[in-house]
Amino acid sequence: RKRYEWMLAESEKRYRDMIELAPVGIFQSTPEGRYLWANARLVRMYGYDSLDDLLASIQDITQQVYLEAADREAIRRTLKEGGGLDMTEVRRRRKDGSVIWVALSMRAVRDWNGTLTHYEGFVRDITARKRDEELRRQIEGILEHDLRAPANNAVIVARLLRAAPNLDEQQQRLLDLFELAARNMQEILNNSLTLYKIESGRFQARPQSV
Repeated sequence: RKRYEWMLAESEKRYRDMIELAPVGIFQSTPEGRYLWANARLVRMYGYDSLDDLLASIQDITQQVYLEAADREAIRRTLKEGGGLDMTEVRRRRKDGSVIWVALSMRAVRDWNGTLTHYEGFVRDITARKRDEELRRQIEGILEHDLRAPANNAVIVARLLRAAPNLDEQQQRLLDLFELAARNMQEILNNSLTLYKIESGRFQARPQSV
């Protein structure tokens, strides 16, 4: 019996250590909107000093944690209908008021009678990824509009100037260099946009026989 009790205690300790050291935030919360428990990763993610600090500070998850109250209501409806959440992206408010993006996986826990007792779930901080996506969108906008249009216009201008009469050899050579530079810029921009589409998973390949 003593050996069994020791093995049980060791198993519980390993389980607690695994939960505490998990690379994602783990939590349990009430349907009314209070945390029952959270691991160390979630506590740090939301900017609290300790689990006790988080439990004492957050009285209403909807108002204090969710940036948009409608997000929690939509999640509650999904869970009430028997569904679960898998990596749903929402914004969360930290203790200091700053905002982070998280991917939320969550489920409702019910007793033997089917009564909802609490929620439990996993939270992964995706703020850095969201920031990178926004930066990429801005870069794409710069490449697509701010730089591509002048390069296209330069090619058109070169063609119009070349049609003018009485151009000497030096002027023709300068126009050739001007158009070549514009076309090189077009190629660089096109390659940059193609690379961006590949990295963001939006590239549509069109194979050709060679």
